[in-house]
Amino acid sequence: MTGREGDVAELPPVSSLPGEYQNLINGNGGKVPALVGPMFVTRWAARTTKNLSTEFLERFGPRTAHLSEETRLNLIAYILKANGAVPGSQPLTMTTDVEIRTVLPAGSLKSNR
Repeated sequence: MTGREGDVAELPPVSSLPGEYQNLINGNGGKVPALVGPMFVTRWAARTTKNLSTEFLERFGPRTAHLSEETRLNLIAYILKANGAVPGSQPLTMTTDVEIRTVLPAGSLKSNR
């Protein structure tokens, strides 16, 4: 979930990963955006949960076609929770449109102000 910077010394070595992951990583110049931490918060705080759901489907749709919508939502919720998000007053759906910064702890947004 911490992503990759493209450094050949990063672990695990790209060559040790399944072919599909090697293709994904190599196709992105060795870089994979972080799903947790300050880089994620910087990228996503001003965007919405609907944006995140749409991006998830666009990037991983073919790889996750066998997953139910509930499982996809659980993965998105896990990413948000790993970044400190707290549940809101409405259920998370693929169309829920809540600004991500509103569910993150205030301390995680300091670098974004």
